[in-house]
Amino acid sequence: MNLFSMLYSYRVTRNAFLSLLGFGFLLCSQSAFSTQVVATVSKSTVAVNEVFQLMVTIDKSSDRGSIDFEPLQNHFVTGNTNYGSYNSFSNGKRTVQTQWTISLAAKQVGKLTIPSFTVDGTSSQPIVLQVTKDSIPVNPSDVVEIHGSLSKHRLYIGETATYDVKLIIKADPRMLQNPVITPPSGDAFTVIANGEGTQKQGVLNGVKVLVVEQQFQIVPKSPGKQILEGTHFQSKLIQSRRTGSTRIVPINVNSGLLNIDVLDKPSGYVGLWLPTTKLTLSEQWQLNDKPFQLPINRKLSLKTGEAITRTLVLTASDLPQQQLPNIVINYPAAVSVYDEKPIYGVDDNGNTVMTIKQVLIPRTSGEISLPTIDIPWWNSAEDKAMTASLEKVTLNVVVDMNSVQTMAANNQALPTISSQVKIITDSGFWPYLTALFALLWLLTLGLWFYLNRHSKLLQPSQELLSNIIDPSSQNLINAILADDTITASRLYTQWLDGYLSQLTAESITQLSTEMDHFLATQYGKTNIEWDSVVLVSLIRDAQNKNSGQTKSHLAQLEPQ
Repeated sequence: MNLFSMLYSYRVTRNAFLSLLGFGFLLCSQSAFSTQVVATVSKSTVAVNEVFQLMVTIDKSSDRGSIDFEPLQNHFVTGNTNYGSYNSFSNGKRTVQTQWTISLAAKQVGKLTIPSFTVDGTSSQPIVLQVTKDSIPVNPSDVVEIHGSLSKHRLYIGETATYDVKLIIKADPRMLQNPVITPPSGDAFTVIANGEGTQKQGVLNGVKVLVVEQQFQIVPKSPGKQILEGTHFQSKLIQSRRTGSTRIVPINVNSGLLNIDVLDKPSGYVGLWLPTTKLTLSEQWQLNDKPFQLPINRKLSLKTGEAITRTLVLTASDLPQQQLPNIVINYPAAVSVYDEKPIYGVDDNGNTVMTIKQVLIPRTSGEISLPTIDIPWWNSAEDKAMTASLEKVTLNVVVDMNSVQTMAANNQALPTISSQVKIITDSGFWPYLTALFALLWLLTLGLWFYLNRHSKLLQPSQELLSNIIDPSSQNLINAILADDTITASRLYTQWLDGYLSQLTAESITQLSTEMDHFLATQYGKTNIEWDSVVLVSLIRDAQNKNSGQTKSHLAQLEPQ
């Protein structure tokens, strides 16, 4: 081969090599500018519960939800995810990058694989981690203690047991992530929280701790041997290590299972079912807003129209408010009763308390018996039926003489003929004026007789009747119009005594009904709209129908 041929062959070979080299650079350039998803970890060898960072990056703009980290939860404790999109300029070129960072902690020892993540059709490479045993394991009881106590493990259907929970947090509460407290539960029980839980600072073995307390009511729904699951606490403790690393420690503690023996209602029991270890019924009395003690013989002297306040207090242990009875007392018709709505509460010993306030006003004089109050209940501690009772009360009601004197004093305000004689030396025009008034009075009196005779056709005017009405009736009407319920009740009792023999049963019923409505405007449970016109008309009609036949109540009391 000559020199020319050798040089030509060398040139062809060199050009081919350069072409192949250029093609290789072109492939690398295209690969460099294609979209990539890269996953990296801050450490490839970690201990159990030790926190490390996983970072996933794509060199383009992408949405926050483009990655699903849920598969990591099978082998790792996951923390919050940080998301960011960044722009940068270098050599006049703009670069966009999206990044996800999540904190992880391995749950178990061995080789764990972080799976591949796909973002917008491009996937990252999986990562293999070496997980070692934690050199200093954390005991959950060193972080949190939970204690639960049940008031009793044997109770009847409808009875309530008290479950007290005390949670002691020994670590810094700020280092607990997403704490959750699950109350006690069981298919055979209804669990009711008693108000809000309390928390306070305490000291345990010289260390400051946070104490959280909560009380629950446990009400069984079905008899038999039942199981109650205790309170459960779950959280994650973020702890810094001496090496400078951080670990996430799962905290999962509970107060344990409780065995409860639930008894059914005895087959032979008759009456209201109130199962409890203790039930008491007491009463308090007030007269004129002043408390007083009922005598031992339970006899009480009152004056007609006096209002006494009786407060009944029912206290029961281990019974919810919903199970307390509705106390209904059949008072005699001689007593008007106005009771308020029951008030419920809890005393210092945790007992349920129901308070009922009643206002009693005797209508008539004489001896009135208030009935015995009996509340049957079941003593769950002694397994026997019992009864809480209040013995009957006897009211000795007498006529209030002070009210009679008051009526007499009020009667002085009515027009009367003066007994004093005054001699007039110069009568002037007065005789003529007196004659005119006398004539007008005669005409008025004649008109009254005419209207009274035709009362079935014409209704007598209120102004005319007011001039001839009985003083006891007028005083009663005045008290009604003044909304003085106490005075009106007393005067009504006295007035009714004077007219009782002449009134029909229908009239007495109408009067009593309207009087009850009037008294209910002050002592009733709800606001009552009432007009005094009907009651005043009934009193006037009763007095007019018996005019000339019935003496006034005041006259009956005058000495013979």
